[in-house]
Amino acid sequence: MSGNIIKIGTFCDLNIPNTQFNHGRIVSPCTSTCPAGVDASGYIRLIKNGKYQEAIDLIRQKNPLPSICGRICTHECENECTLISSGNPIAIRELKKYVTEWEIKKGLDKEINEFSADAKKVAIIGSGPAGLSAAYYLAKKGYQPTIFEKSDKIGGMLRLGIPQFRLPDNVIDHDIEFIKRAGVKIITNKSVNEEFTFEDLRKEGFEAIFLAIGQYEPYKLGIPGEELNNVHTALEFVQKWKYSIKEAQEFKDKVVGIIGGGSVALDAAQTALRMGAKKVMVIYRRSENELPARREDYEHSKREGIEFLFLRNPTGFIPDENQNLKGSEVIEMELCDADESGRSKPQEIACSEYEIEKHHVVVAIGQGVEYSEIYAASDGSLIKKRGKLKIDELTLQTSIPDVFSGGDMVARSKNVAISAVAHGHQAAISIDRYLQGKDLKEGRYLQERMYSDGKFFTPDAYPEPAPLNEIELYLSTKEIECVFSSEYSHTESGRCLGCNNYCLNCQDFAAVKSDIAIGDVGSKEGYKTLIAWTDSGNEILKNLIKSENLSSKSVSRDLLDEKIKTKLKRKIIDHPKSIREMILSNILKNGSSTISQLKDDLGLKIKDIRYHTLRLAQMRKLSMVVGDEEPIFSPYIEE
Repeated sequence: MSGNIIKIGTFCDLNIPNTQFNHGRIVSPCTSTCPAGVDASGYIRLIKNGKYQEAIDLIRQKNPLPSICGRICTHECENECTLISSGNPIAIRELKKYVTEWEIKKGLDKEINEFSADAKKVAIIGSGPAGLSAAYYLAKKGYQPTIFEKSDKIGGMLRLGIPQFRLPDNVIDHDIEFIKRAGVKIITNKSVNEEFTFEDLRKEGFEAIFLAIGQYEPYKLGIPGEELNNVHTALEFVQKWKYSIKEAQEFKDKVVGIIGGGSVALDAAQTALRMGAKKVMVIYRRSENELPARREDYEHSKREGIEFLFLRNPTGFIPDENQNLKGSEVIEMELCDADESGRSKPQEIACSEYEIEKHHVVVAIGQGVEYSEIYAASDGSLIKKRGKLKIDELTLQTSIPDVFSGGDMVARSKNVAISAVAHGHQAAISIDRYLQGKDLKEGRYLQERMYSDGKFFTPDAYPEPAPLNEIELYLSTKEIECVFSSEYSHTESGRCLGCNNYCLNCQDFAAVKSDIAIGDVGSKEGYKTLIAWTDSGNEILKNLIKSENLSSKSVSRDLLDEKIKTKLKRKIIDHPKSIREMILSNILKNGSSTISQLKDDLGLKIKDIRYHTLRLAQMRKLSMVVGDEEPIFSPYIEE
């Protein structure tokens, strides 16, 4: 065999190496980015094949709130979709919404679960996404979880802080009913510390506690006039009018200002429109590029006629003779160096103040958790970090061994529902181990995607949203976004590349075209499968076995054949190249070239070629030598 060139291929199930890959978990890039680790490509494939209930069951393995997340998820998974480079990633959240809407119409089949008499009891304080998720997964493990909710409504901020046109009540009810049927008990109108302490729970037989209280304490601007009659906080504003929007006559034909740029601010702005405001303006101190709200919510808001004043900040609210708001003073801002969050820091421009007429203002700059009752209930034993509860980020255990916490309460929380779901799931794993006396950390690794690194943004490139309902906004609570049709969902799910099976980096599946292929497919744990595709490869493998450099073990031929068929049957996708890619490819293939030659070869405009070749040279992708008439561009070679 001396002198022969042997081609070796790999059965690659990976797109990009990531934390999960480093721990032996091979998943698609969308799954690796989801805070809860939901198998997005898996359930999209099931939707494509019409297996809707199987798709929902797969989602619930990591997320028991699929209907809710189909409406409000920040869909970070789409940021890592392989097709995001095309500007049109798979509409993962919308496909989740489609399949869960199918289940809502069909109804639930699951019978109510009952526990054994000796099942251990776990107390959960708060019925938001973290609490509901922890309770569900604990029930699945055979425990008796009881949720204590201080209000008369179940769902926490999902119910109290999001308008019906964004998240209808029947959607929340559907997911909560599924969780109840798993065996979760929910007690409303039960406040921690006022009616029970941690010690009281222990005396009642609860052997572990999970804290999942939401953010109900609004932040204030700290400027003159904030106490005026018509200055509202966003949470108070949304809660007050969510179920009584038709009674809100005081807002009809009025000018309403919204201070802030997050999703809550946009919810408040769209609520004001539905209460009849003649003009709604959102005032945000950074630029449009830094707007933290979901991009599609921003686009919907603009389509509804909401105005946005960027790089503006209020400095005071102006009263009339009855201490009602009549206007506000704002100042122009400019962006400077980045702050701790990674965003450009806004700074006031001196002497740029001016007044704006307003009848109402809604302050939507965020909320925090009120910890006083929790501290009192724990006898002051809990420890805080950066204004939130200090936990072990791997196990979610607090400074009290039998108390765990997640969601909005904990340090570095992303303060979004899907991250809270992930916290609830991981807390259930820890509580299970704690109650069994097992090591809480063994075999687990820190899932950074559950936490914020200070640079959390929703996708800039996002899929085409479902059509905006053509509705009369006044007094309407009709849901903003329509649900995909069955035809559209089939088309959209069909675009998914199934990146846990193959990716753009190896579309031709080199393993099938090699002499020898290697991979995990079909082999037992701890072994690799080697396949000979040619006579040369077969001879090499035989010699290696004879020399005892390889051992021969059984291989699952069915699994291997299934994988090969999956690879071979797929469609090869011809992805259009950018101008820069076309130029680089041409020079790598044909050798040195000038701008004129590239124009003839590629049929592009001279100005485009000139710009992109110079950029490639700056990036050290090409080298440039000044010739007699034109610069000559060649492949860059490191000296």
